[in-house]
Amino acid sequence: MKKLFFVFSCLAGLGLLFSCAGAPKGRLAAKSCIECHEKEYKQFVAAKNVHAPVKEKQCEACHRPHGLIGGVYLKQGFPELCFSCHEETKKTKGKNAHPPFEKGDCIKCHNPHSSGHAALLKKGKRDTCLTCHESEKFRQEFIHRPAGNCQTCHLPHVANFPYLLKKPENSICLDCHKTDIITRTHKNYPLTGDHCVSCHSPHSGKEKEILRLYSHQPVKDCYKCHQGPEGNIPFSLKKKGNDLCYDCHDKDKAPFNASYIHSPLKDKDCTTCHAAHASDFKGVTVKAEKTLCLSCHEKTKEKLDNKFIHKPIVQGECVVCHNPHSAPNKKLIPLPVAALCYDCHKKDAFTKVYRHAPAEKEECLTCHDPHASAQKWELKEALPGLCNTCHQKTAKEFKKVNVHAPAQRGQCYACHSPHSASNKFFLPEKRRRLCFSCHEDMKQGLTILHPPFIKGDCEKCHEHHASDNSYQIIRAGAEGCYPCHTSIEKNAAEKAHVHAPLKKGECTACHSPHGSKITGQLYRPLKGLCLSCHEDLIKTEEKIRLVIHKPIEEGKCDHCHQAHYSQARHLLLNSGAEICADCHDLNDKTLKGMHLNRSLTNVNCINCHTPHSAVSKQLFRRILHKPFSEGRCKDCHES
Repeated sequence: MKKLFFVFSCLAGLGLLFSCAGAPKGRLAAKSCIECHEKEYKQFVAAKNVHAPVKEKQCEACHRPHGLIGGVYLKQGFPELCFSCHEETKKTKGKNAHPPFEKGDCIKCHNPHSSGHAALLKKGKRDTCLTCHESEKFRQEFIHRPAGNCQTCHLPHVANFPYLLKKPENSICLDCHKTDIITRTHKNYPLTGDHCVSCHSPHSGKEKEILRLYSHQPVKDCYKCHQGPEGNIPFSLKKKGNDLCYDCHDKDKAPFNASYIHSPLKDKDCTTCHAAHASDFKGVTVKAEKTLCLSCHEKTKEKLDNKFIHKPIVQGECVVCHNPHSAPNKKLIPLPVAALCYDCHKKDAFTKVYRHAPAEKEECLTCHDPHASAQKWELKEALPGLCNTCHQKTAKEFKKVNVHAPAQRGQCYACHSPHSASNKFFLPEKRRRLCFSCHEDMKQGLTILHPPFIKGDCEKCHEHHASDNSYQIIRAGAEGCYPCHTSIEKNAAEKAHVHAPLKKGECTACHSPHGSKITGQLYRPLKGLCLSCHEDLIKTEEKIRLVIHKPIEEGKCDHCHQAHYSQARHLLLNSGAEICADCHDLNDKTLKGMHLNRSLTNVNCINCHTPHSAVSKQLFRRILHKPFSEGRCKDCHES
């Protein structure tokens, strides 16, 4: 029965699968795509232009059936899928290809199902192009008539001419504009339509003549620069090279007469950078500013492969820092380096009381590359390497075992302002607050604070940059504490008995170096702290109940013991019965009666009693002399 149920389940599943995906011939009827996707199909066929496979309900010409599993599955990737029908487009060859076509991204421009526009374009002939070509030169007030349909002049996929033009640039205009009319409208100069775009925009313009966005002032008055149309050589220039330009632009005045001259100007070739008639770029330049400059300055161009680029270059504005004609300073900068930098970077940050040497000398380029760098802030070298080139003494410190985390990460600027500061060593805030900008959480919950810590005098204990000791401690162990705690050092050397941690120089075994909730900056209450080492003092076998000496029970170990050192064994405050006299009245009659009424002043109590814990209420030692344990003291002692 189980086998039969499994077989029927499989058959039912296959039936559901083939109901949408199509089934082997002769077994099950295939279900068409439109039976499920009727809503989408109606939307597609309602458009003016419908893709042939959609119109013919041949979805599987492009799609694979997906069965019960939803999703869009194409039979092939782009552009192979499109070329399986549009073979003539695939065969089209040319020197220049439209980038989406070259990448096989057909649906960048075309809707694969249907469209209200010809050729299944997504937004019409002009607007489809303008989704990528958003420049202002396409959207001026006066639009060139063919620009309403880009395909009047351009091919959509590939072409043999630049800009995907149908014909060479110097002849395509003649398809619409006759030469005799061109001559007449250009003051009878014999124009042949081969240099139209040197003055006119092929797309749109601010004026009726559809000139390019920026035009040379005499562009409408050809006589200013050229011989008249009646001469033997109508378009010949009246003067050669820069001499012609200097008719209007006085070479003895700014911006042409400064000490350092841009090489094209020096070579008398203004047209290296400027269009003679009109341009789509400010300053009537032949290319966009950044592109123009980098066409000569190849070393700078190579630098721009770096991650961090100076903002003016990113914005394509080289003239923010450089004068394009001449300047009083090297590299054609109009001002001394720092003064130029201050145009963008507020001077206040560089002129505080304590100034970094390069900032004080106004030598910004000591640390920064003016164009681009692999390092943040266009630094010439990664930190701390850059700082170490000058701060060599500090660089040697970084070879020590423990390095301050910011320095280890190359973040010198975490503690030092790189330009200037109101505090010594270029600290961005007072030293006492600076450390807490990172270590603020160390104060939380502490009530008893180490004086240097509360004052922020961290450098009393810690090195700033690195140390061979943990936590950048200046001196390891007790040696770091003794410069302040001189009496402890002195007494430890003189006393007979010294607490083991102090003897080893391990002050932090008991004391928190920064602070605590407990007096003495102890890590925990006295009882727990002492017993963390001396746990054997109250340890016993299981099921035996101990009687704990009251000072220990109350955590008052210091009632009997010195914390650091003592002349008495076990760091006791006093020797013999004197130490017990603080709590027990040695002249008490009852107490004396228990001791045969003898004087207790010179008795050593711990001969019979344990000072910490015992199984008996009287804290007797565990092994007792039999007469003593039976209370027969007189057997041995006189009354």
